[in-house]
Amino acid sequence: MLTANPRARTLVAEATPRQIARIASLAETIRISTDAVVVTQQASTFTDGVTLRNTLGLRPGGGIVSGGSSYAGDKIVVAVLDSGMQPSKDIEKDRILAFYDVTVTGAVKTASPSDPYGHGTHVAGLIGGSGDLSSDRFEGAASKARFVGYKVLDGTGAGYTSHVIAAIDHAVANRQRFGIRVMNLSLGHPVMEPAATDPLVQAVERAVRAGIIVVVSAGNVGVDPASGRAGYGGITSPGNAPSAITVGALDINRTEGRGDDFVQTYSSRGPTWYDAFSKPDLVAPGHRLVGSAAQKALLYMAYPELRVAAAGEKDKHASYLRLSGTSMAAAVTTGVIAAGLDAIDPSRSTWTPSALTPFDTVGGRSMAWSQQIIWGDHTIWGDQIVWGNQNIWGTQIVWGNSDQIIWGNNDQIVWGNSDQIIWGDSTVWDNQGSGAGISCGATAASACAPPTA
Repeated sequence: MLTANPRARTLVAEATPRQIARIASLAETIRISTDAVVVTQQASTFTDGVTLRNTLGLRPGGGIVSGGSSYAGDKIVVAVLDSGMQPSKDIEKDRILAFYDVTVTGAVKTASPSDPYGHGTHVAGLIGGSGDLSSDRFEGAASKARFVGYKVLDGTGAGYTSHVIAAIDHAVANRQRFGIRVMNLSLGHPVMEPAATDPLVQAVERAVRAGIIVVVSAGNVGVDPASGRAGYGGITSPGNAPSAITVGALDINRTEGRGDDFVQTYSSRGPTWYDAFSKPDLVAPGHRLVGSAAQKALLYMAYPELRVAAAGEKDKHASYLRLSGTSMAAAVTTGVIAAGLDAIDPSRSTWTPSALTPFDTVGGRSMAWSQQIIWGDHTIWGDQIVWGNQNIWGTQIVWGNSDQIIWGNNDQIVWGNSDQIIWGDSTVWDNQGSGAGISCGATAASACAPPTA
């Protein structure tokens, strides 16, 4: 089988090892990359939808808690590349502007909205579910956003990199036709090469250059599956894309206040392989979040313990699912971005500090925005964070006290105390943290443990 992608200037082929060696020897061959299997990134009391919106600083129906607006993303179109999207009272069919299936032949084909796995529907619900099925209890961050759906993952939640690339390029080519502003990629595969040559990363970079904000999940390989210890370097592709907004998963502990929030152990930590990029860019609520369910999909049928009824309790006819992972955190981030874009007034020629209130009230606590950044010998960010006593960047980096991090050019990293992590040809996980929730291996969908209650 041979498939061409003119926009990416690539050919996708199934070949034997001998044929691959022959292709590699041709003068016309620039590079060969693996058409890796991409998988969804959900891990699995739940976090109440009202609590989630309050901790995000969002008002019911749209807008922010410190303002009076009702912006809920109705002017924003989000491209969701996932396992599909099942229309419902929460994800109305008229808000799905277009739907495409890429899983049959690798070509982008128009299809009726569907989701045999259920992951994409949950993601779409967190982004822009109306909450109508639950009297607004499980409302998405941008509850009036519109969608262009791309089914790039099959009924088991897995798909090929080439299918995702085809969908990204199609969304870029049709961005003006549909008005696509944001793209959500709650999926990924292990990093196998530098970002500069990674085909999936380069597709994301093309989308960003075209003006689309791309939000990507960081991955769920923050712990060693065998030992349960926290580790580093688990960012998946395309979370290593420099221009993507890469999101890790935060557990808000079912409270609105920020003081008890923490990053879940399964959430992938940086730096990225090959390039040592500092990722993820941010963390967002992603643990045990309730979102829309595709009731005939695999996740709904296989895990009845994860079903949540509209009123909040379990029910065999429940309309929602509770899932965890950086997939969910990316979806929440995408929804907040959509609501924020909707609130931006393009008619204003300038923005002045006098027009803004530089703080929000979340969980009954006033939280000031960062007031200043000094970037030189050291960095002071706002009045709360001091990062590093010194930064020396050359053939070697010393960040903070010299006994904390040494990052050299000898293909080895000593991170923290030397008895904790040594990173060279392999990774030794540190002796801190404990396993919780789901963890996924580094190779394929079969290495992902099932979601837990």
